[in-house]
Amino acid sequence: QYVILGGGDEYERINDIKNTKATFILPLNFPKAYDVENTFLTNSLELEAMKEWNQRPGNPMALDVNGISFAFTTKGLKSMKEFKANIQKAIEYSTKEITSFGGFTMLITDDNNIVGITVINQTGMGGYVPENILVYIATHKECRGKGIGKILMRNAIEYCTGDIALHVEANNPAKHLYAKLGFTNPYLEMRLKK
Repeated sequence: QYVILGGGDEYERINDIKNTKATFILPLNFPKAYDVENTFLTNSLELEAMKEWNQRPGNPMALDVNGISFAFTTKGLKSMKEFKANIQKAIEYSTKEITSFGGFTMLITDDNNIVGITVINQTGMGGYVPENILVYIATHKECRGKGIGKILMRNAIEYCTGDIALHVEANNPAKHLYAKLGFTNPYLEMRLKK
């Protein structure tokens, strides 16, 4: 079994991460909050940057929910004070104690067992950036191919006020469902990895 130093964005490809059967060492160098009161910054802020700021603290939760073993590292932190504060932030994120612009979680259950879940967060930036980000959607592995994802997506779309953005990898078969539901890909995503 391997031990892999993670990048902090394992939530973006959680199924691939799970299939490695490796243990991960997770950095806790979360992005700092953006000043959305600053008009210049707001107009130049990319959706991916907002999404990363919003989702990185939930990375440990994503691994934990998927049964992936992990430990934390201080790599990338300026001080040990940040280590403790960012662990607390990850805990608050997973228990919904962190201040945010809001959002919602939808579940589909069968005999009190969760068979599907979707999480939508609001960006607080209506007009320039989509008002909502689909953060997470999953169906139980034994229930895939039964239309649960489509039901979750339709209900989430109906419940949301404003546009919805999502991130999907090019080889993910779910992109066909998203396209059928009206999602388009008008932009090219570019990233600078540090």
